[in-house]
Amino acid sequence: MIRFLFIFIISGIFVNAQQRAVSPFSIKDYKNMKDEYLKVTLEQKDHLLFLNNTYYSTEKLDSLLAIKDQLKRKYLQDNGKKNEDITEKDLGLVKDEVLLPYAVFKIRRNGTEFYGINYDYSAQLFVETESKSIQFTFNENRYEEGISDKISKLTTGNYYYPNQQLKETRTIDSTGNTGLYQEYDSSGKLLHRIDWEKDFPVSKIQAKANAKKEILSFLTRTYTDQFHIADFEENEIKVYKYFNKEKRPVWLFRYYTIEGNLNSRTGKLLNITQEISTP
Repeated sequence: MIRFLFIFIISGIFVNAQQRAVSPFSIKDYKNMKDEYLKVTLEQKDHLLFLNNTYYSTEKLDSLLAIKDQLKRKYLQDNGKKNEDITEKDLGLVKDEVLLPYAVFKIRRNGTEFYGINYDYSAQLFVETESKSIQFTFNENRYEEGISDKISKLTTGNYYYPNQQLKETRTIDSTGNTGLYQEYDSSGKLLHRIDWEKDFPVSKIQAKANAKKEILSFLTRTYTDQFHIADFEENEIKVYKYFNKEKRPVWLFRYYTIEGNLNSRTGKLLNITQEISTP
């Protein structure tokens, strides 16, 4: 019985871990990486080009210029052009600036690669590991951490108070919000929590069906004889897991300029409005 309980607990931890992307680094680690990058770029400034708040290796740029046509060809292919259709004229129209991302000066340490961008209002650190892509922003009033997991395809956004206490965390996958949304005060007290699975017993299919009914009702009431159901485009109804101003879970739906919320547990309409543009 004890062994079974232990396996269940471990399994539960594993499942929960899969619902968010987790960084192997602390805020202190990010600060150390930022400081190291600033120190190294200062020491090697004679070999670097500082352009648009970013450091580039002049040696890399020289090497890239020798194969620039290959990289421009790849750029055109990445943007949908077939290799056999690419002409010399096409290559000539692509500016050399497309080479810059390949020449960013980066530091490599123990399987981790990182570089920084220094903006006037904040500094950003970009970190790559074998399984994670991380962007960390140093703002005056908070820290922002974006973690993309290359294996699970989950992306988690974490926001921290200046005292490094977690303020908010949320995760998305290819379908939208997933896992948990949590918000804390500066002392660590939990203020809001949404489970994007358990708090949405109404399915997306049912939510869309309810949204369709409410949109049709709204259009019929609002436009009376001017609305023709034959003009209704059901495929244009979009529904999303979301939360309202009170941080309560809702199904958000949109149909062109019409927007509304459904109760996530009952599917009942909470509100519906239409944005009217004025000339």
